[in-house]
Amino acid sequence: MYGFDMFFWVLTNSAVHVCAYFYVGWRLCNLLAYRFPQVKTRVFLPLYGLMLIPMFFEFLPVTFRLPYAIRVIGGYWTGIYFYMFLFIALSDIIIFLPKFLSRWLKKAENTAEAKHSLQRTRFYVGLVAVVLALSTAGYGFINARRIVVTHHEITLTRPMPGEPVNIVFIADLHLGAFGSEPLLPRLVEKINAQNPCMVALVGDTFNDDFYAIRNPERAAALFREINAPLGVFACLGNHDAGRTLPSMLAFFERAGVTVLKEDYAIIDERFILIGRLDETPFNGFDALGDLRRGEFSNIIDLGENTLPVIVLEHNPRHIPEYTGEVDLVLMGHTHGGQVFPATIVTRIINTIDRGHMQNDYGVHFIVTTGAHTTLFPMRTDSNNEIVRVVVR
Repeated sequence: MYGFDMFFWVLTNSAVHVCAYFYVGWRLCNLLAYRFPQVKTRVFLPLYGLMLIPMFFEFLPVTFRLPYAIRVIGGYWTGIYFYMFLFIALSDIIIFLPKFLSRWLKKAENTAEAKHSLQRTRFYVGLVAVVLALSTAGYGFINARRIVVTHHEITLTRPMPGEPVNIVFIADLHLGAFGSEPLLPRLVEKINAQNPCMVALVGDTFNDDFYAIRNPERAAALFREINAPLGVFACLGNHDAGRTLPSMLAFFERAGVTVLKEDYAIIDERFILIGRLDETPFNGFDALGDLRRGEFSNIIDLGENTLPVIVLEHNPRHIPEYTGEVDLVLMGHTHGGQVFPATIVTRIINTIDRGHMQNDYGVHFIVTTGAHTTLFPMRTDSNNEIVRVVVR
């Protein structure tokens, strides 16, 4: 996104979130005032409004170099606010829908007793909503620290020569986002525990700004500890872009990771590995010159090829492009929706938002829910995931 499109996106996104945020604040203020009348709106709302500042930057498509403590506050508070909004909005629907129907049927009672009863009901329903929101957020924060390993066994249309190849891949690490670096040592340990032949990073290894990483040299050293005889390869996702892309590419080189940018490599004379560029990078791939995502046929001529073809492709939106010229496509981007009810949306808009599928042309697709979170450190309907694929 560039120019006016970027400005309009940020402006619209900000307006929606500010309105929703202060709706939650207004309802919380009313909730407190029912039991604690001394709570003053002019005191509560300004304090509540201050919490909007760190949260606001979490929703922007670029990373501002805020102090780490503010980023921590913003990450956790964003997750809490997310579920506060959902449950409080649901509680208001529960309260006001019967009231609306009652008025429509002209059966509303306007007595003082009826109004007091409504206020009391709103308080208790609102209190339940707040408790549910905090409980769900708490579970999500804890679950976001877990890492699961998912296993698949794939028999390709063009069989893998020799012994099966054990490929381990991850996506969406979002280095620079809050919580990503503490997760990395355990991630590398679990990757090595799968005894991979090859490891792939299928996009969004970074989170927009390379310099948001607190200790990049330690992160690079951890990547170098990955034990994969056939190598560690990566493609670029929509967040692996922008003005710090040269630093990201230099990091990959120091970390011993080969980046395939609309390019391919023949691995051990056993299979062809192709890396695609993302179609909609935040802030562009300008550091790559004129290189952009193009036609698949421009990368390699597969006319007489007999080797299996594996593609590293960040975004599942490109699934319809693959009609038999490749055997396996490894993908990420969706985070499996990460939190309910966003999971419903990702399942609707993607052909597949997690797991394995095979299309009518015999192409296998595997989509991971990602190695880390985005926007806020919470998972309520998916897990941080390492995917192990035994390819035959």
